[in-house]
Amino acid sequence: MAKNDLDALVVKSTENVLYFTNWWPITGWGVAVIFRDHAPVVFVPDSEMEWTRFSIVQDLRPYAPDGNESVYKLLEQIGFTGLRIGIEKSVQNLATSHLCYEIEFPSKSFFDGLRARFPRATFIDATPAIYEMRRVKTAFEIEQLRLVQKMNVYGVTAAYNACEAGATEMEIQTTFEKATGDAIARHADQVMFVRGIAFVMAGSNGVKASYPYNISTAYKVKRGEFCMIEVNSQVNGYWSDLTRTFVVGHQPTAEQQEMFDTINTSIDAACRAMKPGCKTSDAYQVSRAVIEKKPFAKYHTPFLGHGIGVKLHEAPPLMASSSEGILELGNYVSVEPGLYIPRMGALRIERNAVIRANGGEILDTAFNQL
Repeated sequence: MAKNDLDALVVKSTENVLYFTNWWPITGWGVAVIFRDHAPVVFVPDSEMEWTRFSIVQDLRPYAPDGNESVYKLLEQIGFTGLRIGIEKSVQNLATSHLCYEIEFPSKSFFDGLRARFPRATFIDATPAIYEMRRVKTAFEIEQLRLVQKMNVYGVTAAYNACEAGATEMEIQTTFEKATGDAIARHADQVMFVRGIAFVMAGSNGVKASYPYNISTAYKVKRGEFCMIEVNSQVNGYWSDLTRTFVVGHQPTAEQQEMFDTINTSIDAACRAMKPGCKTSDAYQVSRAVIEKKPFAKYHTPFLGHGIGVKLHEAPPLMASSSEGILELGNYVSVEPGLYIPRMGALRIERNAVIRANGGEILDTAFNQL
């Protein structure tokens, strides 16, 4: 905030409220005021106070939501005269809330109302500054991200066991999601919200897994083909982006095992190279160098990974053949090389790693065998 000469931030998007307070708003009606020089204040819908027990902010003020006007009245308690206030003016996409349907978000009408109500304050778009803060994870954030991976273990193990001939992609997906959700009972002291979100693509469907989305269908998986499960779980608002690939029936051929071993070796090589200062394109090239020695390299795509945090896709935005980013100490990224093979399906393994001084430390521990 000092770097951008901001006295305070007013944040309303659920992901940024979570980032600054460790309280994850349910409806999008929460507002956090983050000051440069003194303690933050959070305005919480009265119906959501029971979900604030993990908040790292002490000053939580319940209120009865009634549109923007009720928020402006709360902010008048703060006093913004003469201050430079950062707002989220240029947010282009938002992480879903736990509800997974519509969510309120900061919009032009909200910002116009702020300026009209507080004419003696200066409002500046702080979206780039907030995203810059979110690039590097604190030790506290890393522990939240470890917790997501702990919950994934239950779902991935269940999905592996369900990956038998005749099961539909959707059945394997829901097996993962149920096992992950059920595990909340084992971790109720740490977990308030969990959604095990998965997508399963097998056989010829798997070739389409290189698209920027994955879809589970009623396709019945066949013995011997690849079955890929893409895992986008969230726990308390923090995300994982994980992928595992199984062979239906769990009897891989020698060729399939070689492909699997090569992809995992390429991940290990990339992680060794992913030290602070490493170019994101160089991380990709190190991974690619392992794969390109093999005859199946033609099925590889020019992409390695992206950032993860309180949103599924965060900065650094890409690790790819032509990306221009630089990795920093504390970045948290996916590492996800894959092969997309006609008829056999997709073989993608995706690990989640934090950038340490000596390279990428993989945090996920879920089952990783064909």
